[in-house]
Amino acid sequence: MKKHLTIWLLSIALLLGLAPEARAAERYADVPETHWAASDIARATELGLFQGVGGGKFGLGRPISRAAFATALTRLFGWEEVRPAKSSFDDVDKSRWFYTAAETTLANGAVAAAGQDFRPDDDLTRGEMASMLVRGLGYTSSLAETASSYGVPFSDVTVNRGFITMAYDLGLMKGKDGGRFDPDAPATREQ
Repeated sequence: MKKHLTIWLLSIALLLGLAPEARAAERYADVPETHWAASDIARATELGLFQGVGGGKFGLGRPISRAAFATALTRLFGWEEVRPAKSSFDDVDKSRWFYTAAETTLANGAVAAAGQDFRPDDDLTRGEMASMLVRGLGYTSSLAETASSYGVPFSDVTVNRGFITMAYDLGLMKGKDGGRFDPDAPATREQ
C-alpha cells in the first residue's frame, strides 16, 4: 500500500510540474530573460546537463573548466560512465568529483589521448570545445583533416582547423565578429 501511495504522489508531482527536474529549470538571478542563451540555459538545466554555481546563479559569462565540460558532455551524449581502477591521466585522482567524466570522455574518444595531463581545473578554450564536441560525435581526426583541406571559415584558426570547421559547419559553434573564431579564448558556461 505504501509503495502505491508513493507512486501516486510522484505521478501527481510530475503532472503538476513539482518534480526536481522542473524546479531545476527555474530562472537564475544572473541570466536575464532577454539574454541570447536564456532558453538554452533553462533547457540544459532542465535536462540535467548543467547545474548552477550556487547562490541561485548560473555563472553567466564565467569560463567553463575542462572538468565541468567533460561532465556536461558525458551527460549530453548519455555515455555509460567509465571508472577504471587506475587513472588514465597524470593529474586526475580517483577521489575527484570529475574522475568518471574525464575517463568517460576518453573512453568515448572526445579527448585525444591518455598518459598525460587532463588539466581539469584549466579553462576550456573554444578550440578545445570544438574538438571535444566533434570527437564526441564520433568524427575522427582523419575526417577533420579532410575537412580542413576545404578551407577554414575563420582567419585566426591555425590549430584544430578541421575540428573547428566541422563544429561550425554542423552548427555546434559560431564564430565571432570580423571572421574570427577566437580558438584560444576561454569558452563560457553559456557557450
